[in-house]
Amino acid sequence: SAAEVDEVTGEAATLKGTVNPNGQSTTYQFEYGTSSGVFTNTVPAVAESAGSGTEAKAVSYKATGLTPGKTYYYRITATNSAGKANGNQVSFKTPGPPMVTEVSYGGVTRKCATLKGMVWPNGKPTKYWFEYGPTTSYGTKAPVTPVEIGYVTGSALAEETVCGLAANTTYHFRLVAENGLGTTNGADQAFTTLPAVTLKVGGAPLKVGAPLKVFSSNFSFLSSTGVKHSCAETELSGELTENPGALENVTAPKFQ
Repeated sequence: SAAEVDEVTGEAATLKGTVNPNGQSTTYQFEYGTSSGVFTNTVPAVAESAGSGTEAKAVSYKATGLTPGKTYYYRITATNSAGKANGNQVSFKTPGPPMVTEVSYGGVTRKCATLKGMVWPNGKPTKYWFEYGPTTSYGTKAPVTPVEIGYVTGSALAEETVCGLAANTTYHFRLVAENGLGTTNGADQAFTTLPAVTLKVGGAPLKVGAPLKVFSSNFSFLSSTGVKHSCAETELSGELTENPGALENVTAPKFQ
């Protein structure tokens, strides 16, 4: 037989079994605990009668005060003048607050990062979101509307790409999951965005063999066609030519 778990609170379960008195006055109880084969609790405290019939009789008892999100093991016991008999062990898990694991990040650029983790609903429909910011106070939620993952028997991937970040800045983040039995905050993680490329041009104008891929600010250069370019930020492609004296205070990532 199996337990009928209270889905609302996660703190109760109706334990079920069958007893055949074999024609003798018989009582029954349920034994349960949180380790396989170890039964530390007995309900009801005073054994209840299963009668004295000759056929199997379905019986049940509601165990309360259980811990949400916990696995329990139980068995039914029956006693009459001929002795005590133990039923087979049965297990069940009470629903509980969600869990979050394997929180990580990737795809970090100057402005964006991808936040990841695994969410375990623990028996109830669950939603999740990420919180991030420059301190452990976070301050920003992504997405603004939490993601609904419903109920799954195992885990579900949580992933969100956040942008609009400041370059060369450390951000803290955590994964948060919530269901009807509680909210779980994942452990704090941190990442640092890539630095912006800064080129300060001194002396002769910077000459490049256009096209060149450049992310920079407030500089000018001459293309191979002799045209002078001034810009705050641009993206070309190609490589630098001879003009080492024009480069000053170059920060990573370096041009090659």
